[in-house]
Amino acid sequence: MKRTEYKTNSFLRRNWFQVALGILLITVFIKRDVSIKFSLGTPNASSITKIDEIGKALSPQEAKMLVNSKDKETKNKKIPIAKGSMALANPLDLFHATTATKKEVKAIKKEFLESDYSPEEQDDIRFINRFLEVAAKERDNYGIPVSIKLAQGLVASDSGNAPFALGENNFYGIPCDMGWDGDIEYYGDKCYRKYKTAWMSIRDHSDYITEGPFKYLVKLGTKNYHKWAEGLELSGYSEDPQYAEKLIAVIEKFQLEQYDK
Repeated sequence: MKRTEYKTNSFLRRNWFQVALGILLITVFIKRDVSIKFSLGTPNASSITKIDEIGKALSPQEAKMLVNSKDKETKNKKIPIAKGSMALANPLDLFHATTATKKEVKAIKKEFLESDYSPEEQDDIRFINRFLEVAAKERDNYGIPVSIKLAQGLVASDSGNAPFALGENNFYGIPCDMGWDGDIEYYGDKCYRKYKTAWMSIRDHSDYITEGPFKYLVKLGTKNYHKWAEGLELSGYSEDPQYAEKLIAVIEKFQLEQYDK
């Protein structure tokens, strides 16, 4: 036992500097490790301030989502689209919010419908959201402005609430005539075309507009909604003497002209 203690004391006397240096390095390493863990686990004041500033423009739920995303530090995190001062100026701008997922876009639509518009206007927005994409495709295929396509549907079908729209999928109030050999339905003394789907109504409207007394309108191009509205009225699309004025009012209210090109 004494021999072992002697060897230990002898080793320490000969190598005291190396031993002291080793202890110092171990102490520094332990403190550094603790500091790193503490820094990673605790957000600094700057990040808290930034989150708090952004949080003022968010709802409580969205603010919570943002904080959670900061904690997880995922590479592919998605930035929530804020309300209030950061909200979209026009609800239809959400179609240009390419960073948002389909789920987020759906949530944005719902938020606008519930908070920013009257019940009547909510029906208008629902109609626009429902048919905007197909109206753009019909514009490319037939040369009909998106603004006119949507406005005619909104006016003719009362934003999709007219009986012939709800029952017969006729969203443009297109009547029966000698050239129609499909299904029909009467409302009062008026006969309307009947469609199996909403898409069939939209496509038939495109054919209806680009044939007969309205076909010359295609030469106006897809950017002149004023001339289109006036031409439809003059060509007898509707019996309403203020038809053009109503179409233009709807287009400008919801800024539908931004989808014309």
